[in-house]
Amino acid sequence: MPLSCNCFYGNLSAGGNLNIRNIPLNLKMNHAVTEVYEEATKTYLEPILTGENPGKSIHAAMFKSRLAILQKEKGQLHLALKYVTESISMYPDNHPDLCSVYAFRADVLDELKQFVFALTDTNRSLQIVCKDFQMRLDLRYKRSKYVLKLQTMLHEHYERVDAYMISNLRQERLQEFLYKENTIENQIKVDRHATFANFDVIFPLPKVSSKNPILPNASEKIRVQQSETIGRYIVATDVIDAGEVLLIDKPYVNSISLRYRLTHCSNCLLRNPALIPCKNCSVVMYCGDPCRDEAFRRYHKSECPILILMSKQGVDFDYATLLILRVFLVATDQGTSLRALFENPVYGNPCCAVKSFDVDQPYFSDDYINIHNLEDKYEKRSNREWSQFARNAAHLLYYLKKSSFFVELQNSENKPDLTVLERFAGALLLKYSFSVQINAHEISELVCIRDDVKKNSIGAGLFSVLRLANHSCDQNTSVTFHKNCAVVRARRPIAIGEEITDNYGANYICMKARVREKFLNRYYFKCKCKPCKYQWPLLEQLSRENPTYLVNDPDIELLAKMKSTFVVRPQGCSDHYLDFLCTYSALLHLTIEKPWYDHCTCDLQIYKVLESRGNCYDNIKDIILEHYIKLHL
Repeated sequence: MPLSCNCFYGNLSAGGNLNIRNIPLNLKMNHAVTEVYEEATKTYLEPILTGENPGKSIHAAMFKSRLAILQKEKGQLHLALKYVTESISMYPDNHPDLCSVYAFRADVLDELKQFVFALTDTNRSLQIVCKDFQMRLDLRYKRSKYVLKLQTMLHEHYERVDAYMISNLRQERLQEFLYKENTIENQIKVDRHATFANFDVIFPLPKVSSKNPILPNASEKIRVQQSETIGRYIVATDVIDAGEVLLIDKPYVNSISLRYRLTHCSNCLLRNPALIPCKNCSVVMYCGDPCRDEAFRRYHKSECPILILMSKQGVDFDYATLLILRVFLVATDQGTSLRALFENPVYGNPCCAVKSFDVDQPYFSDDYINIHNLEDKYEKRSNREWSQFARNAAHLLYYLKKSSFFVELQNSENKPDLTVLERFAGALLLKYSFSVQINAHEISELVCIRDDVKKNSIGAGLFSVLRLANHSCDQNTSVTFHKNCAVVRARRPIAIGEEITDNYGANYICMKARVREKFLNRYYFKCKCKPCKYQWPLLEQLSRENPTYLVNDPDIELLAKMKSTFVVRPQGCSDHYLDFLCTYSALLHLTIEKPWYDHCTCDLQIYKVLESRGNCYDNIKDIILEHYIKLHL
């Protein structure tokens, strides 16, 4: 679902509206940020605090370590894990105390039965220089203990599952299961020296059935088209079955909600209780060195001093503002390409976009032109919106200047007045603010605690290919997330020529037409889908009797049999259950006209199963074992 406007308005300063009514559209962005810059930065921002290394603090780190020890003694293991992770984030890189702190977190993770992460933290402790021979000996013993525990748990799990499968599976499926188990067991060989868990081996990204020459990582059953009325959109070129993977889209850039910074990787958004910090700041953390190195190369080298300054001032920022900053840093290659963008005849004017689209040319998600051309609807914005978003852009520009971002680029001192290049940077930040508010997609996860399932919004990403799918209140796809990657699957059968649609948060089964129309006003379009056009009722108001059949001689007996099987079938996520749901959905769409109660319940069940194929964790069991059970058995 796209981001809510509240992600922005909650963090913006108050102030009067901009007087930009008579400014030409192509100059508005440059003028808006320049006009509010002095007022927004001098009136609302406190003086910058300075220090030798404001991103790290040994004193604060030791205090958090003591809190963690106290919580562990009380049996509050999750609080202990939180405090010790905060402590690790505050220690300078390779500080000698980190050896014992990582070892302590490994003990906490051991008691939480997170043996994979206990093993990785123990190996990190061993990599830090420590003169205490006895301690190193104890760490080596613990490492062997964690490896043994993990292997024992896997073995016990195999025995339980084998017993269940042999007693419940037909013979033809038993051989398939045993082959799959042996294959996965060979992949999950415990690396006793690993310092990060390679989750891509355990639960790899799903694959599309056939490659698309125009849309990489998309099925060849879809293609992009363009019209004067609705712009670019995606359409089916072949019959698509429910559950089929249509697109795997990696974000141009993503951000993390800071409330999850101690539990999720800031770069790939993987839930991981054994994170490592940035080497210079304590704001963001990573699942391992590969993600930390990638983030530093793409955006965090310039982002790091900005986050330090904002944290020292106590500035409240969330993933929307962080995403805008990262889009700017990646688009400008952390400043090195800023002047080239400024001198480019197209990119030099943020209000200018290439509206024409060659449907026969490859469309890459990491190509900046596709980010630049995302809809921002600046011409439809009110003066109030211009004022609020301009102040947000001015604040980010202020911190870019204070972090000396422009000094090297301009070979000059950091003067208080805005230069031409700095004004252009402010205009880009304003453009990205508009674009992110409309086009960014929330990245979510499911957390299962006993019988309770909770959906968390852990961050946001800017997906240029995914955003080609228009909204429908009765969408035909389901978007789930594998770490930070969006996986688009069909949630019902899709006919040739039918448009591929997503849902922007307004669904007809739970929202009335007037409510949906008001909700979608934030995206500056009026929905013309069938539920809106024909005023379809809510799910609770749909009839369950006397359906309108699409065929003259419907197989009512088969429908009744599959419906009864659907009702008594427990919720699960196995391939067998998903196949049954897809077959039932195909039968319903061929036989009964929508809207119909059974259509909705079947589509919703397919959505739940597909959602559990993405970021879905069990808060009690070991994450690797949970994904092993869920995806492969």
